Amino acid sequence: MMEGELHFPRSDDEFGDLLSDVQSVIDITGRLPHVPFRATSGQVDVCQYDRILGGPFAEVLCALCEIHGDDSVALVTVEPDPFAYYRRYYEQFPGFRIARESLPQGYWPHLSYLPGGDALGAIVYTADVVAVVGSTRTWSVWGQRDWEMALLHSKSRRRPWLDGDVPFVSAREGLSIFREPPGFLPLADSARAIFLTSIDEMAKRHSE
Repeated sequence: MMEGELHFPRSDDEFGDLLSDVQSVIDITGRLPHVPFRATSGQVDVCQYDRILGGPFAEVLCALCEIHGDDSVALVTVEPDPFAYYRRYYEQFPGFRIARESLPQGYWPHLSYLPGGDALGAIVYTADVVAVVGSTRTWSVWGQRDWEMALLHSKSRRRPWLDGDVPFVSAREGLSIFREPPGFLPLADSARAIFLTSIDEMAKRHSE
């Protein structure tokens, strides 16, 4: 995909449209251990945070679109602050909407685009909190770098993204694999309980 085919919002209104899509299914003011999905039921799968900022994650998004019938996907960088950082220094916002058919060729170029040739403006290098939703607003992805985790929520009984090249695990496995290796301070028992209880309750309601 050529640079001229990439598009990032430059006006508050255009970025506001992206935020509106995201905020309809995710509370972007929330942070883990509080699961930010507005849905009260569904299955949550976990992968490493950096996976959602890589080209192969386009395959996951394509699978989600196929199952849920989405025409497009919207991604918004929540941290650093889109207004105080990206708009101020790069005169554009850190988000984009991409058509379903353009995901394989367009997802990575959007993530890795260097505004003005500056890596400090690229989503892949700077995003600490990211939210992704489909146009049907029936699934969503939340990524938080300080937890080294990305959470994928869907109510679909079929989950073909589990068979792709991006490895997903359960929430409990995610805590042990991504959040508490050497180098991380152990989570407080209360934080673990909040995180796991929320996801377990969503799964329970989904199965009822």
